[in-house]
Amino acid sequence: MRKVYIFGLIAVALLVIGIAIADEIKFSTYYPAPAGMYRQFSTTGRTTLATDEYDIETDEFARVGIGTTEPGALLDVGGGTATNIDGTDDLLVKDDLEVDGDAYFEGAVYGTFNNRGDPSTWDFRETNLVLDGNWHDLDLSSIVPSGATAVLIRMQVVHPTTVGQYFEIRKKGNSNVHSSSQVLNQVGNVWSVGDYIIICDSNRIVEYRSTVAFSGVGIVIKGWW
Repeated sequence: MRKVYIFGLIAVALLVIGIAIADEIKFSTYYPAPAGMYRQFSTTGRTTLATDEYDIETDEFARVGIGTTEPGALLDVGGGTATNIDGTDDLLVKDDLEVDGDAYFEGAVYGTFNNRGDPSTWDFRETNLVLDGNWHDLDLSSIVPSGATAVLIRMQVVHPTTVGQYFEIRKKGNSNVHSSSQVLNQVGNVWSVGDYIIICDSNRIVEYRSTVAFSGVGIVIKGWW
């Protein structure tokens, strides 16, 4: 009887040691859920997380953090700072988000406008533009940072005698007249002015042309998205 008892203890001890040194522990129970910290955890079927919207005991909303222990949204990737959302049913991404495929949104899509500040002079004048009626590249990369998709531009033109002519800017590669932004001079020797949002390509290049050799052209970048 004593031998059986001793062998039983040895078997239990070996089982405990085997579990302790195991590389993987598989859970087959649903409740109570296993709590703790894991270096790796994978699932092969349907997985649900943070299904209790609000935990009255901890006075916290359910949230999932990836790369952060203090998620600021329902799903927080990287531990970003939420400035325009309350985090309850939101996705917060700290750094860039790349979508390899189509993206569909129900509701408005907002970007952050970056105000350049208070420029004290024009970025481009008639002296460094080609005003021959043809389309030319206008490189904004020395002003607008990488990643920008659109710019806010102020344009103004003047001609001493000719009226009904215009200066226009468009996204590089566009061809339809409706896709360009134009400032039209309506009175001789009077500046015509306008602010326009122009889509730029990944190199921050837009295209411009002038239907007449204006005596004065001024272009300044006010900000970008």
